Amino acid sequence: MMYSTRLRVINLFLLYTIVLFILVKPTTSLYFYLEGTEQKCFLEELPRDTLVVGTYKAEEWSDTQQQYIENPQLGIQITVEELPLLHRIINQKGASRGRFTFTAAESGDHAICLSTNSSGWFSNSQIKLHLDMVIGETTSEEENDKEHFSDLAQRVRDLNHRIADIRREQGYQRTRG
Repeated sequence: MMYSTRLRVINLFLLYTIVLFILVKPTTSLYFYLEGTEQKCFLEELPRDTLVVGTYKAEEWSDTQQQYIENPQLGIQITVEELPLLHRIINQKGASRGRFTFTAAESGDHAICLSTNSSGWFSNSQIKLHLDMVIGETTSEEENDKEHFSDLAQRVRDLNHRIADIRREQGYQRTRG
């Protein structure tokens, strides 16, 4: 009886682990600084047909307030290219806060580049750019799977209750014996 209970606990742990790995999506979140018209690029290796969703927020340094603030006139240029062929997937201009999405047409490295629309070659504006990227964002097919995961989660809860009942029964039997 003790062996089967341990086996159930191990199976339950494995089920939790599998569900966790299925539900967790890789996410990248960071911030960095841009000076003037500087461009920053990030290389991301992506499998074919992977959906990437990025959100960003740009803040400009204010000498008068001595902090970074959002400037509605500030714009962000986003470009995404598949390497090494330099096939451009995105060339998008956005506001100081926004979102971009793309799907990798080919497997391999992708250059994700961001820059500001600061005017002039000698612009000395300092920009703090927050960037969050979700790689492998849920698609409509995966949305349907969420119902299946919810059923699995309910079954896991039911199994937990059964384990608790078995433990109570074992404790009762020990005190009787």
